[in-house]
Amino acid sequence: MQRLNDGAGIKRVLKIEYWNGFRHQTVTWLARLLDCFVTELRWIRDFCDQVSEQTGRVVLSWHNATLGAAGGWAFLDCFLDWPWDLFQENSLLVVRWRDLLKSEDLMERLTRIWHIYFQRMFARKLQFLKRRRDFKNHLVSDFEENVDLDDGYYFPLEAAHWQNITRNQLSSWCLWEKRNWAKGWTFLSALIEQGYELLRDGVVRSVVIPRIDKFFASTARTRDIEYLTEALRNLCTLHGNKIIIMLWDDTTRTNNPSLYLAIEKLRAHKLPVGGLGIFEKGVLRSRNPEVEDVINMLKDYCVFVLRPVEKSAPNFYHLLQARDFGFFEEYAPSWRDGVVFIYTGTQVFCFPAIQTSFESYVPWVVLNGKALLFGQFLRELVKKKVSKTDISKLYKSMKLRNFYLKWAHLE
Repeated sequence: MQRLNDGAGIKRVLKIEYWNGFRHQTVTWLARLLDCFVTELRWIRDFCDQVSEQTGRVVLSWHNATLGAAGGWAFLDCFLDWPWDLFQENSLLVVRWRDLLKSEDLMERLTRIWHIYFQRMFARKLQFLKRRRDFKNHLVSDFEENVDLDDGYYFPLEAAHWQNITRNQLSSWCLWEKRNWAKGWTFLSALIEQGYELLRDGVVRSVVIPRIDKFFASTARTRDIEYLTEALRNLCTLHGNKIIIMLWDDTTRTNNPSLYLAIEKLRAHKLPVGGLGIFEKGVLRSRNPEVEDVINMLKDYCVFVLRPVEKSAPNFYHLLQARDFGFFEEYAPSWRDGVVFIYTGTQVFCFPAIQTSFESYVPWVVLNGKALLFGQFLRELVKKKVSKTDISKLYKSMKLRNFYLKWAHLE
């Protein structure tokens, strides 16, 4: 497997002219970091493609937000090698989708899963934002003069304005998710079935379907497995041996990460889940995951928990302050742990917990004299350096594909 630091020579199509007032050496360090990031995503893409091609199964590449989320961007050009007419009205794909939407049992399962998801992703955030607003209003009403509640001496009521979504934004996101929950999951199932037929008939060499999601909260250790349990059970019941599910995450821990501990509980629910690397036995392995590992374990498992690099990275802020160029020789994706600004302008930005610690780096860069949100910049970088098809020129009218990209949080 190629080393993840060999992106240093990639031609920089999107050159950063300005970021956070830093001088040339720091901006150069950031560019090197992003070269490694691009190579990481290329490796994830190639890994999933090879698994699908060598097994003849559809791979669902499921990326956990926020640490593992960016890997989902490796597949922004998904489905573009499929026959174009499949995404048109009354195609076989659409007929499959409509039939799934008519299944009462499936709709009941998806409704139950939605209620679990809502409590995890929305209810607590909405309650927190409401209580914070009420608390601030109550405090201010007790004083005749304006009071700066976030003066640096007390625990902040809110972080920098770019670090959190507003209550209205959160409500709008929740409403969209609720309206399209069943549509999205059934469309995913239709894509899996259609993709399997394309593989079987030799129309395509591999089928990888990406999704970014918050399927597991590591801070809760093993308490947050209900959503993942029900979602995996639904997929395994519907698709059996037609699918391989890759659960991508990362960890800064060197032993017993939360998702490793959760695997045993998932198995207790009769789910065929296996781990690779640190997620196999809870300790660091001497090598990174390989395609052969998945193939050798297929007789027992069709769900795999893994990360691209079998090592952990120092904190991003420490690396940046030190301008540690040596890190690129031992690159590890977990540098993104706790970093929020890199997702601004993308759907991933909605997933982090409410931020209360101030993040001191601005969430935008200047390219060609124009400011661009950092997350949007990263996605554009991935489009140009990882995607194998020029997305901007193809299938602009593919509404179904665009719907899936939004539902899967790839935008």
